[in-house]
Amino acid sequence: MPAVRVDRYNAFHVNTVGLQANPFPLSISVTPYDGVHSVQATAVRANDLVNALTADAHHTAVVLNVGQNNWLNDDYTPWPLRRIAEEQKVAAACHDIRWAASSHFESDDMLTMPWQQLPRFLSGWSPYELEILDAPGPLDDITADELALAVNTLNGSSLLLPRLSTSGFYYAGHDDCYLYAEATDPQMPIRLLTRLLTLFVGSSLLDDDTESLTIAEPEPALATALLEANRHWIGTVRSTKPDGTVAIGFTPTDTTWRLADPLPTLATTSVTFDLATGSWRMSPGNDHCQDA
Repeated sequence: MPAVRVDRYNAFHVNTVGLQANPFPLSISVTPYDGVHSVQATAVRANDLVNALTADAHHTAVVLNVGQNNWLNDDYTPWPLRRIAEEQKVAAACHDIRWAASSHFESDDMLTMPWQQLPRFLSGWSPYELEILDAPGPLDDITADELALAVNTLNGSSLLLPRLSTSGFYYAGHDDCYLYAEATDPQMPIRLLTRLLTLFVGSSLLDDDTESLTIAEPEPALATALLEANRHWIGTVRSTKPDGTVAIGFTPTDTTWRLADPLPTLATTSVTFDLATGSWRMSPGNDHCQDA
């Protein structure tokens, strides 16, 4: 399995819960419906996921509804997406979607670019809102308007992909805390969970003297077994040892986790990572979760 670089700015390491500043839990909630698999999860930056999602995506990435404070004019208004792409040296086509733009963002343009250019586009900055879809190729203006309208009239009570005949993948990120994704590929939730596991254990091993670590991803079979046992989980770090062994306690749930929710204390399943060997294992674990 591939190895993933986990740095100190990853979402699990930065986002905390409560007065004791506990790290965000790893939460995942998977719902299949009529050929589309939706996932709600915590916590991750978009640039930490892009290469994990490539297998789900068509050739072209569509980027819209971006909120960010990294690229600002002298009057503190955000740069248009086209200018950010130029600064990042990404060749992207830009569509003016002002008439269909979301009222929640000042971003009124939409970019399309080759999917493999997404890591370069997202490198070195962190949007607090971001939506990405795939498309078979570049969009004409009419198709771009139709896509923007479909995204920005979504009310949260229905899936997006059934409304889009040409898209097989959709991602929406909020404040590097929460992600929502849809895909027609049933393997997408498994790839997401393996990446989340890798980022989670990596973040727990970082300290003030360690800028980054390289962590081997678990085999897909581990994530598959978790999701076959239950489609909704909350994972918290049970222990970290000096030799680089990390134990995550997983608690089944029937809802998605949000910041106001308490962290679980009882784990029914344990996932353990050994940094020295790069190995992962899953086992029953009926005990209380606590850092060590």
